[in-house]
Amino acid sequence: MSASTAGPGNVRLLTTVAAVLSGSVLLAGCFGGGDDEASQAQPGVSASQPEEVEAAATATASAEAADGPYAGLTAVQILNKARKKLDSSTSVRLKMTTKDGKKKLTFDFLMNKSGRATGRMSPGGKQSMKLIRIGKTGYFQPNAVMLNEISGGDKATIKAMSGHWVKFVKGGPSEMWDNLDITDFDYVTGDLLDLTGPESGLKRVEGKKLGGRETIGLVEENVTGKMFIAADGSGEIVGYQDSEIMAVFSDWNTPVKVTAPADPLLEKDFY
Repeated sequence: MSASTAGPGNVRLLTTVAAVLSGSVLLAGCFGGGDDEASQAQPGVSASQPEEVEAAATATASAEAADGPYAGLTAVQILNKARKKLDSSTSVRLKMTTKDGKKKLTFDFLMNKSGRATGRMSPGGKQSMKLIRIGKTGYFQPNAVMLNEISGGDKATIKAMSGHWVKFVKGGPSEMWDNLDITDFDYVTGDLLDLTGPESGLKRVEGKKLGGRETIGLVEENVTGKMFIAADGSGEIVGYQDSEIMAVFSDWNTPVKVTAPADPLLEKDFY
């Protein structure tokens, strides 16, 4: 399909998509207290208010000596167990939510360390898009609401794109590749265990049930974020929460089965 086929509404269409999603996909440092954030919640889990996170951070030290699989372990030892578990993991499902003004930004992706991922993201309201990543190639398919938004209502563009996937590549002419940071295993887990240990006031606190799993919490002084570790003794990371983000991790080591969509439209036709 050529640019002329889709009509004037498709001029720099993928740049428009990237702009619609901007602020929701630039995740550098989001788990480590950085300025950029994004996320999607597990059903039934809502982001807490800052005072709730602060209250968790001031939980009594009795949680440190609680019974159960981690009994007798210090917060640092639990953290080290989680580090080892993460290092040996090959894939994870990440659900996150956050807010950008009045918009609720949501993400749900299954990804692996080999650069393969599949899932869905929404910049708010009824707009959403499916995303597939296979190495350095990505594919996206907007739903009808998003397609109408990004095309400016241009009927020719809507007709040409409806029901189709659009292929884009790393280093391509559009900015769509930036949206795939959320599908990079190392990127989204890189800051999770960046806790420094006893000198930072790292301690164990009470957790909560996330995605059907009981958890224990880890917090450090002067940091509002709280990490949730599976209470079953496995050391698996189950969630992360601060005043802006709710992230839930599940389906660790589940195979990511994705194939390239047949006959996709091409990035260059929309830029």
